[in-house]
Amino acid sequence: MKVAVHISDCDGICSAALVLRKYPYAEIDFHSNQSILSSQEPYDLVIDLPKPINAKVNIDHHYTNLERLKKEGRLDNEDIIDPEAPSAASVLIKYLNLNNDPIAKEIVEMANLTDTGNFTEELLKLDKIIKASQDDTDFLYYLAKVLSEKGKRVFDDEKVKEKWAKIQAEYNRLREKLQKLADSVVITDFMIVDERMVLPYYLAKDIAFYLFERGAKVVALFYDDPGLNETYRVKCSLRVAKDYDFDARRVAEKFGGGGHTKAAGIPFKDVILALTNIVSEFASLSPNGQVAYVRIRKEHLRA
Repeated sequence: MKVAVHISDCDGICSAALVLRKYPYAEIDFHSNQSILSSQEPYDLVIDLPKPINAKVNIDHHYTNLERLKKEGRLDNEDIIDPEAPSAASVLIKYLNLNNDPIAKEIVEMANLTDTGNFTEELLKLDKIIKASQDDTDFLYYLAKVLSEKGKRVFDDEKVKEKWAKIQAEYNRLREKLQKLADSVVITDFMIVDERMVLPYYLAKDIAFYLFERGAKVVALFYDDPGLNETYRVKCSLRVAKDYDFDARRVAEKFGGGGHTKAAGIPFKDVILALTNIVSEFASLSPNGQVAYVRIRKEHLRA
């Protein structure tokens, strides 16, 4: 069994855990949305990712992926892509016939909560560990293996605890700095935050939630994504406040990206064009035409 999963979020790692729950010796590869499309590997399952050319079965829950496969004539009868599902893991558990497995159900619950933005403190820690481990796929495999065996008790594992301890101090310090920055800026309904070359990847989206607490409705975050290939230079993540009626996916698709209603992403080749496009788009969508731009600089994050 050879499988590819998304490298940078809980849903991808939880999906890997489900596969290992069913097939303990499965070979797992970790990919970004960009890297998987250039893969020539003959995967049995590709989960929470776009479908590459040699994949047998695609398990996913992204509407953009479903529509792309239909348009390209590559949606096979074996593929299961359910845009109404809260996570890819929630689709996968049925495919693997693990519905009655208590650990598998715990794993899916974790994926559902994180992929819908309902983080507990433990799940937030897990998400940060995953995002901080992009260059250590051996650890990501280990983490998926621990999840497959322990489910919600993943932090009982000493190696997982040690990994969190390594990033905890920096995470707490930078989170405090981002909160202060969010408290100091002018809030508008639509906001753009430029974090390039400043924040570590695992913290790239946190400031959006602090801005939502102060009244922002839609936030576009520009940051450096280690999952981008050489074609793309910057990632834009769109985040929407829970109580605001706005479809981030439709904006993302307009510029070649995709995702969900409340969270979507766009890889851009040109930074200036990317910023110009989103400023223009936000200005046309904002009720009063106002868009705030915040540039995070190194001095904002100094002790």
